[in-house]
This record gives sequence, structure tokens and C-alpha cells, in this order.
Amino acid sequence: MADHDQWVNLEKDPKFVEDEVKALARAGALHVEVQMKKGTKPNLLKVRVTPVSEPNKHSATEQGRNTRFTLLRTRKVAVVSKKKFRVEDEIQLPAAGGNKYKVEGKVKKKVVESAKHVISWRKIYYQVVHMAGVSVPPLASMEADHEVHFIKMKMKDAPNVVPFSTNTDSNTRAERNHVVQTAASGYTMDRYEPYTVCVFFVNMIADPMIDFVVDPTMSPAYTLGPGIFSSSGEDISFKLPEDKYLWWGLNTIDDARNGGRGNWLTPGSAYFQGDDGVSHRIPDTDVLVDTSKRVSALGGFDTLKIRLPWSARNLWSSKTIRFGMTLKVVLGFTGGYSEPNVNLITVAASAWWQPNTVAEQLQVLNHEMGHKLGMVPDGTGKELDRPANFYTGQGHQGPHCANNAVYNSAAADPWEGPPTCVMFGATSCHDPAIGFHRPAPSTYCPDCQKLVKKLDLYGSDLYGFRNSVRRGHI
Repeated sequence: MADHDQWVNLEKDPKFVEDEVKALARAGALHVEVQMKKGTKPNLLKVRVTPVSEPNKHSATEQGRNTRFTLLRTRKVAVVSKKKFRVEDEIQLPAAGGNKYKVEGKVKKKVVESAKHVISWRKIYYQVVHMAGVSVPPLASMEADHEVHFIKMKMKDAPNVVPFSTNTDSNTRAERNHVVQTAASGYTMDRYEPYTVCVFFVNMIADPMIDFVVDPTMSPAYTLGPGIFSSSGEDISFKLPEDKYLWWGLNTIDDARNGGRGNWLTPGSAYFQGDDGVSHRIPDTDVLVDTSKRVSALGGFDTLKIRLPWSARNLWSSKTIRFGMTLKVVLGFTGGYSEPNVNLITVAASAWWQPNTVAEQLQVLNHEMGHKLGMVPDGTGKELDRPANFYTGQGHQGPHCANNAVYNSAAADPWEGPPTCVMFGATSCHDPAIGFHRPAPSTYCPDCQKLVKKLDLYGSDLYGFRNSVRRGHI
């Protein structure tokens, strides 16, 4: 006879009775109800829940930190008539998924066993919001990756589209609030809160712009000679050092600064220098972005067009000149992030002006979903025991898993792998065995698999789920 699936993290609310949740009795706590004759003592009723199979049992230390890691009982007595009363037991199974239990009731010597066993499951709803022109990868594998850990990921409402933005700025509170508000404009599944997460697929997430000082020692040498200058000067193409890209074409507000010239050049910082070491200022208006040269159709500008002034003729005694200036460039890119205090995950469709593959996007999604669900626990408060490979910091913000990766703070590339867990703190890691970076996996390592099966996914205890994008701010 088939078993019942008991969705232990859900509240006993009619709105959850659909799809996999076949009846209200299958949500939340087990409900045992017995009518007894008046004059009978309620404590004559004994209800026992016994594990048939409990592979994901919480440890004694975990049970000591969180009562939801234990079996909880409450009982109430209600009058039915002058001759009868009703005894009702609510039995909350432990928070883990994949455990099987049998339920027995006993009054005096009579024992009744439930016709079916119950298997514990957890359920989380999600909705996709995506920018116009940004494709959503197939999500069946993400759902399957969680289902093996007894977490049913359910998307009820269709994906919704919001306006396109080249870059999702997320480095200040105001910028992150804007991301929340944009996602909220396409989010409709608030009726299932606090068990819902909004997955927002964006174009790209460039890290903050930083100052990059170009001094003449970094500049190519440009050879001068008589007759190379017209009366109005000469344009020279200046390419930035490798992996340096101007903060241009990423944010319309930034691009509109300085009369539409943008803010990628620190005013008054550009100059050229001859062999004699003397510096000569170049007007800001003579330093332009060469928009004809970019990494791809997605952008990525790394070349300047510098108009060398007519006055440079005076440097005919110098054989070469070099340039110096202070530029604002892109520090790097993020594959996505989980907003800690709001039910929002972002996933970027591209980075470094190149498309991210489906596999890369799904790896980021599984990683950030892991954070949303409570991975990686540090063994404090109401959390699960800390796994052996837990780490925080070490170049990666937040709690992560270092299984099969080694950290050496003195090395130029401090992490070496390959990591074996989706909860490693980066999308790739340098693997000395092959001599280049290897992608991090999209699934949990064996240590973390055990934890995911035991997570407490009760809505009010999921901090990253309790606050809705509907609030519009973090």
C-alpha cells in the first residue's frame, strides 16, 4: 500500500492543498483525533509515532539547538456532546525529509495502526522574473537536484518579463533596493509566502567601478617624428592593459555624467610624457572612448582614442611619448547573489560581455538557492551542525564548503581544487592538475547532501524568505 507524503515544513493552510499536497491533513503536523466516552480519562489515549526508516535523523546536539529537529506533540480536548468528548493530537514530525514513520493509537489494550506510513517532505515555491531579451535556462535539473534531497521546488505562476537593463548594479543599498523593486514588478506569487523565492534572471552584474591609475611605465611607447601631426592634432589609439575595461555602457546614469561623456575618466588626470620625463596635460575633451572597439555586441570597451595636441610638435627632440591618467574600470563580475533579507535570488545571463552557459547559470542558481535554504550551517543558534569543510571569508563572502579545495593565503591564486560542492564560494577554482580553472559543480558534496536533507524549511524560520520583494526595499 502506498505511503503518505507529509509536507512537514508547510502550515496547515488550505492554500497549500494542491498538486503534491493531496489533503489538508498532509500539510504540517499529523492530526490524530479520537472520540471518547464522557468519564474516560483523556490520558488513556496513547499515540505513538515510530520511525520505520530514519536515515536523516538529527544529531543530539542539533536537537538541543532547535526543537523542530525533534518530534513535537500538542494535545487538546473538546466537548462533542453530553456523552462524548474529542481528543486531538497534533504531532509535528522532525524537520528533515526522507524519513518514514508509522502512527499507532492505543486505548487500554486496543491498538490501532495507521493504514499507511508517512514520509517526510519539504516544499518551496519559486517564480521566475527575467529581463526582456534575457533567456531563462531549463529549470528541470534544478528541481531534480533538490528533489533527491526531499525538497519539492514548485513554480506555479508563469515567468514574467521586466524591462532590460545592461547591468544590475548591486553595490549600495539604493542599488540593491532598485533590483528588489524591479523584480517585484514581475512577481505574483506572494500568496504562497513565506515559502516563495523570486528568481530574477538579469543581463549581467558588474562589480563596482574602481580607480585604475595608468602611469607612463604601463603605457606603450608611441614614436614621434616630423610631419606626423596635422594642424588639429593626431588621434592615437590607446588600449588598456589586459582585463581592464572602462566603466562605460553599463549604467545610463553614469554614462550621462559630465555632459554625456561619462565618469570613466578622472577630470584633469590625462597627460603625456616625453623621453625627458616632463608631463604635459591633455584636455579631458581630447580623451574619448573608442566605441568602434568592444569585446562583443554586449559591450566591453577597452580602447581610448586620444587626440595628441598640436603642441606635441615641441617634443621633436623626444623619440617617444607615453600616456598617464586615472580611469574608472570594472573590478569584475558576479554570477548572481542571494539577497539575505528578501526572498530574492539573482542570476546573470552574461559576464565579461560574454554569455554564461546554461550549466554556469544553473550552478549559480543552485548555489544561491542553497544559501536561501540555510546552507552552509555554522552549528550555532537553530542551525545544523557545522560540516567538516565549512569556511567563511578567505576571499568568499558568506558561509561555504571547501570540500576538496585547499586555501593558501600566500599564493597569488589562493584557492586550488577542484572543489566537489556547489557551495564552494566561487564558480570556478584553479586546478593545478590541469593547469587552469575548473568549474565548480552544480550539486552538493556527500557531506552537504546529508545537511540539505535535514534543513528546517519552516517558513517563519527562513530569514531570507520572510521578507517579500513586495515590500520594495531591503
